[in-house]
Amino acid sequence: MIPALGFDAVIFDMDGVVTRTMRLHAAAWKELFDELLQQRAAQRGEAFRPFDAQTDYLAYVDGLPRYEGVRRFLAARGIELPEGDPADGPQALTVQGLGARKDALFKQRIREGGVEVFAPDWDALAKPQTHLAAVGQVFFSIGLGMGVMVTYGAYVPAHEKLPRAALLLVAGDTIIALLAGLMIFPAVFTYGVDPAHGPTLAFAVLPEVFGMMPGGRWFAIAFFLLLGIAALTSSVALLEVPVAWAIARWRWRRYRAAAAIGAFALALGIPVAPGYGVLAPAQPGAPVLLDRIDHASSSILLPLSGIAVALLVGWAWHSSAARSAADLAVARAGALWQWSLRVALPLAIGLVMTRGLGWI
Repeated sequence: MIPALGFDAVIFDMDGVVTRTMRLHAAAWKELFDELLQQRAAQRGEAFRPFDAQTDYLAYVDGLPRYEGVRRFLAARGIELPEGDPADGPQALTVQGLGARKDALFKQRIREGGVEVFAPDWDALAKPQTHLAAVGQVFFSIGLGMGVMVTYGAYVPAHEKLPRAALLLVAGDTIIALLAGLMIFPAVFTYGVDPAHGPTLAFAVLPEVFGMMPGGRWFAIAFFLLLGIAALTSSVALLEVPVAWAIARWRWRRYRAAAAIGAFALALGIPVAPGYGVLAPAQPGAPVLLDRIDHASSSILLPLSGIAVALLVGWAWHSSAARSAADLAVARAGALWQWSLRVALPLAIGLVMTRGLGWI
């Protein structure tokens, strides 16, 4: 065993994790199989059908052990070769020999051109659109801009400390979001799919990724099942805001308020579905209705709602009552919190929103 002392981290796989080697692998496979296919086509007088570095690579060799990739592609083209011996060299016309040649071609490309390392794009942090997208994501995922936290905060027992609950909520949401990004986006990049699809990524792009993955059907079933559960629980949380208001305003019973507001929300959402059909934009590449609604809500409505909530709590609510409800008994902490709501947060959110939209 290797002692853990003296190590800050351990990388178990560099290939495709730290380094961008997918293109090198695809090019090596293409050179290997194209040589073989050209020879067979010339010998048999057949048309040469080359190895496709995109579709054939993803379908037959990506993610598999080298020799298994050779076997799968040969079987797909109806080519039979002897298995050979592990000692076969790169020139041997066997499965083992082709595997050895592919490895030699891959290493040759690394020696000649090196390999690109995955690197963060720090320039993106200087773009106002990045900050606006982050603000919209924060308001949406935590529910700050939709009154969800305000509504559910009213149900919290008096003995619960809100600062502690808020910190745990933000930390948990951030960790889960990072884990989701680390799982989804590497798969998207690995299979050469454009991640800039907005809300349609889950429905239009990820099914293609799952279709190219080994065992992708089961991953797809698990993913969309969990996505459905997340959508259901999010819908319940969002509906609670107007439902609670209707119960308090009109003295409705909960089932009546939930049914009426749920039906109203469903009616508002129906026009989104034809946005991919009869209401789809005529111009290719134009954003569909769902993308437009997402942009308007996350980039404009949610930030404005967050500013309104901050101003309401900071200015309209009596200082002592607000601090008591927020469990901020320490005078300095309470004052800092209140003035951040009154001035700092509205100005910061407004600046991010206007710069992100290109208004200033």
